[in-house]
Amino acid sequence: MTPYNMGKRHALAAGALRAKFDLLVFVDSDSFLEPEAVREVVQPFCDPKMGAVSGRTEVQNKWTNALTKMQAVRYYVAFRFMKAAEAVFDGVTCLSGPLACYRKDLVLRYLDDWLNQKFFGYPATFGDDRSLTNFILAHHRTGYQDAAVCSTIVPSRMRTFMKQQMRWKRSWLRETLRASSFMWRKEPFMALSFYAGFLLPVLAPLVVVRTMLVIPIELGLFPYKYLAGILVTSTLMSASYLLFKRSTLWPYGIIFCLFYLAVLLWQLPVAVLTFWKSEWGTRNTSADVAAQGKRRYEQKMFVMPSDATSAEARHTDPCDRKAS
Repeated sequence: MTPYNMGKRHALAAGALRAKFDLLVFVDSDSFLEPEAVREVVQPFCDPKMGAVSGRTEVQNKWTNALTKMQAVRYYVAFRFMKAAEAVFDGVTCLSGPLACYRKDLVLRYLDDWLNQKFFGYPATFGDDRSLTNFILAHHRTGYQDAAVCSTIVPSRMRTFMKQQMRWKRSWLRETLRASSFMWRKEPFMALSFYAGFLLPVLAPLVVVRTMLVIPIELGLFPYKYLAGILVTSTLMSASYLLFKRSTLWPYGIIFCLFYLAVLLWQLPVAVLTFWKSEWGTRNTSADVAAQGKRRYEQKMFVMPSDATSAEARHTDPCDRKAS
C-alpha cells in the first residue's frame, strides 16, 4: 500500500488505485457496518448523475457517559434530519468518513488535487471526507442513504472531544470557504440554506455577546425571550430523538445545545486564528477500546483502518436489491 504511515488520505488513495471496480466504499477504522450497509449505500448509484453517497452513522459507545450520550443525540439529528434535508437537493455537503461510497472514476480524477491540497499555503491534513466531498459536489450530485447504517466510537473524554471539535471546525471553515465558490450554482433553496448555514455560526458569537452581555448591562434587560427560544429549539430537536428512537437519551440533546452555546460556539474564532494547525489529538480510552472489541466480537468482523473497498467486490449490483 504505502511504504510508511503517510496519513489517511494516502491510505485511501492507495486503496482506490488498487480497486478493480466502479464503486469505492470508504470506512473509518472504528466503523462497524450493519449487515446490509454496503448493499444499501450503493443503491442511489442507479442514478448515473450521482457522484457519491453518505451512509448513516450512529454512536456505538453511547452509554459510556454523559458526553457520549450527548453525541448520540447530535449524530442522530445531524444524519437523519440535516443530511437527509440536503439530500433532497442532491447536495450533501459532507460525506462522512465512517461510511461513504464514491464513483471510482471521480475519485481518480481529483486524486492528485485531493492528496496535495493546501489552504493558504499549509497542507490540508484532516477533514478528508469534507474535502473529497467538495471535489465531487462541485460538478456532481451527492446523496444520503438512511438505510446504510454503521456505528462509530466517539470520544468519551472531554479533552479528546474538544480537540476533535476544534479539528472539525478548522476543516469546516476551510471546506465551507471552498464550497462557497460553487454552491450558488446549485438549486436556489439549497444555495440559500448553505450560505445561511455559513454566516450564522460566524455571526453567532457576536449575537450571543450582544444578547447575553451588552443588552443586560446597558439596558438592564434579562434575555428571557432569547433563552426561551433556545430552550424551545433544543427541546424540539431532542423530541425527534424521543419520537423516532423511543430512547431515554433525548434530554441529552437539550444539554448538548446548551453546551454548544456555552463552549463549542467559541471554538470557531479560535479555529480562524489557528487554521494552520494539524494535530489530531484524539485517542480512545480503555472503555472505548472495550466497546470496539465487543462490537467486533458480536459481528465477527474486523474493519481495517482507512479501508477502501469496491462495492462490486461483494457482488453487489447497485440497481438490484436482490443481488447475492
